[in-house]
Amino acid sequence: ERLSELEKKGIIERRVLPQRPVRVEYTFTEKGWELYRILNELAEWIKKYHLPGEGGQTEAYNVS
Repeated sequence: ERLSELEKKGIIERRVLPQRPVRVEYTFTEKGWELYRILNELAEWIKKYHLPGEGGQTEAYNVS
């Protein structure tokens, strides 16, 4: 279900390979690679500013 949603949104492409048993491959579209790069940068930012011992929450996340 999630894969079909990503396909509908143009983030991945689905390709059925003519094999027995049938094999399906999914690849990122240009839009998908762009999203991947953004999420990867976000993950790097989280690693950089994560403060150990704070219960997984940093000052950047604290909205109170």
